[in-house]
Amino acid sequence: MNRSDAGISLHEAIVATTPECVKVLARDGTLLQMNSSGLAMVGARSPEAVLGKCVYDLIAPEHRDAFRAFNERICRGEKGSLEFDIVGLHGSRRHMETHAAPLPQPDGTLAQLAVTRDITERKRSETALRESEQRYRAIVESQTEMVCRFRPDGTILFVNGAYARALGETPEALEGRSFWDFIAESERPAVRAMLDRLTPGAPEVRIENRFETSEGERWTLWTNRALAFDAQGRLLEAQSTGIDITERKRAEEALRASEERYRRLLGLMPAAVYTCEAPAGTITFYNEHAAALWGRAPRIGDTDECFCGSFRLWRPDGSPLPHAETPMAVTLREGREFRNREVIIERPDGSRIHVLVNIDPLRDARGRVVGAINVFHDTTALKQAEEALREADHRKDEFLATLSHELRTPLAPLRNSLQLLRLAGDGDASSAPIREMMERQVNHLVRLVDDLLEMSRISRGAFELRREHVDVAAVIRNAVETSEPLIGTAGHRLVVSLPDRPLWLQGDPVRLAQILANLLNNAAKYTAPGGEVRVWARREADAAVISVRDSGAGIAPDALPGLFRMFSRGDRASRSSQGGLGIGLSLARRLAEMHGGSIEAASEGLGKGAEFTVRLPLCESQQPEPSGEVQSAAALSQKRILVVDDNRDAADSLSMVLKFLGADVRVARDGRQALDEIRTYDPAVVLLDIGMPGMDGYEVARRIRTRFPDRRTAIVALTGWGQENDRRQARDAGFDHHLVKPAEIGALQALLASLDARPSS
Repeated sequence: MNRSDAGISLHEAIVATTPECVKVLARDGTLLQMNSSGLAMVGARSPEAVLGKCVYDLIAPEHRDAFRAFNERICRGEKGSLEFDIVGLHGSRRHMETHAAPLPQPDGTLAQLAVTRDITERKRSETALRESEQRYRAIVESQTEMVCRFRPDGTILFVNGAYARALGETPEALEGRSFWDFIAESERPAVRAMLDRLTPGAPEVRIENRFETSEGERWTLWTNRALAFDAQGRLLEAQSTGIDITERKRAEEALRASEERYRRLLGLMPAAVYTCEAPAGTITFYNEHAAALWGRAPRIGDTDECFCGSFRLWRPDGSPLPHAETPMAVTLREGREFRNREVIIERPDGSRIHVLVNIDPLRDARGRVVGAINVFHDTTALKQAEEALREADHRKDEFLATLSHELRTPLAPLRNSLQLLRLAGDGDASSAPIREMMERQVNHLVRLVDDLLEMSRISRGAFELRREHVDVAAVIRNAVETSEPLIGTAGHRLVVSLPDRPLWLQGDPVRLAQILANLLNNAAKYTAPGGEVRVWARREADAAVISVRDSGAGIAPDALPGLFRMFSRGDRASRSSQGGLGIGLSLARRLAEMHGGSIEAASEGLGKGAEFTVRLPLCESQQPEPSGEVQSAAALSQKRILVVDDNRDAADSLSMVLKFLGADVRVARDGRQALDEIRTYDPAVVLLDIGMPGMDGYEVARRIRTRFPDRRTAIVALTGWGQENDRRQARDAGFDHHLVKPAEIGALQALLASLDARPSS
């Protein structure tokens, strides 16, 4: 492999492996070149799909004029950056950021050389975007070249700071001296030949030579051009622009052929890049962004600088990562590729950053690994944001668990009291519908409290449906019952039409009612006072179809497609002060889809009302499953039960229910009283609250097991704490079962009846 081939392979590999789009555009917008990352961004399966075609067709319509003007400016010789949207070949829309510079073409014109990256996700976090922009600009602004103006005899007329720093001098100290003093003796003939080529009309002359500096001998690439001639065509003044290529000369001299072009490319890239050679892993190249992430500039070609520019590396779990086991070392040793592998870099100041590395091996003509290239990105801010989100989520879970416990505590005596009314059977037929309505609403509230602990599942629509046979008419009645106060307050006329025979569904009655209640509430909110809301159901083929129509504000045609998106309210929100957060319709659709159904919206336009149609599959069997009623007989056969709860209403109401069911019941108000009762009363079952002041339920259970090891007392947790961690702690403390308040009386009775009976004395 000759040097030129090696250089081309390296740069082409950099372009090919970078995750950014690298493209060349003609002035008229024709796409001349594009790397594989760019083809993937626009959804092209082959270069033929886009090359030779106008790139403007891929730009979002509202951004085409700005992009066309930007391209014209670049092709006139300027540099620049631009953000715009693209619409891929398959219709996907992404937000892009491009950095461009003019690129000379063989015909003398200028084209646009651009590096484009997909910043759709980054745009969603403005803070991360600003930080990234600041880092990028700092890197670009820090890149300088050595400049020297001189006479043909070598007298220095002007030098910039970079040139002076290279020689360990100040610009003022160098002006008037001769640059021959700093050029190695063996290189002087080449410099004189260069001066002879600076004639009128001659192009720029490039030359590499060894340059004597205060730090020793360095290799420099000079671009020389004439600035002035006298009347006889003799050179009066010239300028050299030099860059230090010592490390690259040692690592790969073939870089010289394409050095200028790829320096521009890497300067534009807002990503860290470095290369290593096999087998030692010696660093042969890195860009400024890599040095910024490492916190240091490693020594190119130094055999001590192997595999990466960091002194220490760590795995994501915090364990040390030896350099020999780094992704770069594995690539050089085994030829493996790595994509988005997470690594933690420790910098010289002790700070650590998270990066995602993308590594490809570089191979020679025979396929042997001769090196590797790593393109990596700083994800520390993202990691910190993720950790903050996890902490916030943990705090949210703790808050919801506490809130659920506090809400469950008063719900327990309410449910117990309603059950007492059912068991008492006072014979007043007029009160039965009221009691049934109260039971439905308490059950609904219990379900809502349960969902407080599943907010993450709610956001994903991952509800746990409690399916049973339910009639569509019952679902509509329950939904109307929930929404009737809102409809009545607005003075609407509610018209309900139920099917003439049952339409059976296999679904969760509470969630099905929630779907319709959301639609009814939506209709009430967007209908002017005194309007009409209609709901009716019918059978169509194998589906139950329920429609909700209102005479309200209506929906604009362009708002219909996005109406069911989370937080979307369309144009209806502007016509009502009760617009809400735009969650109800999204939740209703997700619930319907979980039942195998769908929701559609229709409207003739603003001011013409709206209609929502729910379709749900009918179940094959039209016979409902028998419901489990609580038995009013003395099913517990004088079983001794001790109820332990510091909440007087919850304890007393539960005690009365259990007595109705035939149990022998005593009540303890705290842990110490419970231990005394167990010693003298010897219960078969202890229904024990956990969150009590002083001695909590966990400690009470542990003491029962320690003090009375020979007794077969069953301990059942009856508590408002229902998370998995609470259940695990209960098992460890000695509980046999765990029920969450307010427990369903039927389930509690079945559990108590299943426990071994203890004879009474």
